[in-house]
Amino acid sequence: MRITHPSRSSISHCAALGLVFALTVIANANFITDGSSNTFLDGSVKFRGFDSILAVSDNGHRVFLTGKVNCTAGEKVQILARLTQRSTGALAEGSWKGQCTGHLQVWQTEAVSRGEAKFESGASEAVAFGVSSENGKTTDVLQWLDDVTLVQDH
Repeated sequence: MRITHPSRSSISHCAALGLVFALTVIANANFITDGSSNTFLDGSVKFRGFDSILAVSDNGHRVFLTGKVNCTAGEKVQILARLTQRSTGALAEGSWKGQCTGHLQVWQTEAVSRGEAKFESGASEAVAFGVSSENGKTTDVLQWLDDVTLVQDH
């Protein structure tokens, strides 16, 4: 009996096909970056994402992250949000926990910048991860990425 081993070209071909498959799956994912975060094709909204304008205070060290979430009444929801501003190198994180009402509801958290970098008025990028659960069991996990505008809070 003769044992043959796959050639390097066939391994490379399989790896390329795997990459194409992975990219196809990612391309079809429901990760929307046009400000309509996770608005599903049928028009329903599960997690809405960030408000388009966010307030900066404390000399650029604090940002009030706000947005909307919609989940099944009675479930618990947790959101971890991160804001970055490439022009300044500023980074801030915040989290929020709440009880789902079954309707679109507001979430908000105060995020404090890390390090010396400060947020300035202008363009920024916000990313968040949300988890809803019932009786300790996860019912949904989603993420969103939004371009936002920062304004100084006076």
